[in-house]
Amino acid sequence: MDEKIKKFLYDINECIENITAFTKGYDLDSFAVDTRTKQAVERNFEIIGEAINNIRKYDPSISDQIRESNKIVGFRNQLIHGYDMISDPITWDIIKNKLPLLAEDISKFDIDV
Repeated sequence: MDEKIKKFLYDINECIENITAFTKGYDLDSFAVDTRTKQAVERNFEIIGEAINNIRKYDPSISDQIRESNKIVGFRNQLIHGYDMISDPITWDIIKNKLPLLAEDISKFDIDV
């Protein structure tokens, strides 16, 4: 695997770990009122989306192995360009239900960098 791809996958994994740590012990209500945590989580989702977008450019066969990669990039684009339309319940749902699936997909790759 190309070293650039490994770096992107590593970054995704780091962001998953960050989001998980930032939101540990939270529920939707506590997340919704914690601006600092929301901004940190959103920044990590932006990085995840950009990394997946870069993987698609370099090696689409890798991004094809990541479930809902198009939706992940779309969420990144919404965070960047449609920030005023971001919904806390949707973000929370992604954290709780989609992030574990992404972690599972990323764990299948050898990403030691």
